[in-house]
Amino acid sequence: YAPAKYIDGDEIKVVMRDVANDIAILETKKASAPALQLAVEAPEFLQTVFIVGHPFGFPDAIITYGVIAHPSTQFTEEPPFNRPFMLINAAGAPGNSGSPVINDQDEIVSVIQIGWDRVFSAVMGGATWEMLEKYRSYWEPTPFPNNHDLAHP
Repeated sequence: YAPAKYIDGDEIKVVMRDVANDIAILETKKASAPALQLAVEAPEFLQTVFIVGHPFGFPDAIITYGVIAHPSTQFTEEPPFNRPFMLINAAGAPGNSGSPVINDQDEIVSVIQIGWDRVFSAVMGGATWEMLEKYRSYWEPTPFPNNHDLAHP
């Protein structure tokens, strides 16, 4: 993929993309904040987490907080949701998909992938830490414009 350009001229590239699990890692040249790293350890039940995103397409980031309701559970056999998810008890809304779930040490423990309501959801599902751990090697910055496409990890 060629790097995309934002209206402010910043470039962003896809470092890794996993279509089957709906996960991508992006890199920007002019980040206004430090890069987030994947947590060293899996989160635990009731661990406090923060979600940073742009629900409803708000231009400013919205931060919500909650707890890990379950680190890894499968709640249905129906595709495409027939795989483990981390259940997160925190407010979310459409547009939070792809938002990082951050622990109190500023590390990513999950990425929001599903909510259960069209307006606000009190419980959301995210990628499990074990799924994200498979992609740890892609978290290191790489030169533009290299990238990887993992259709089937």
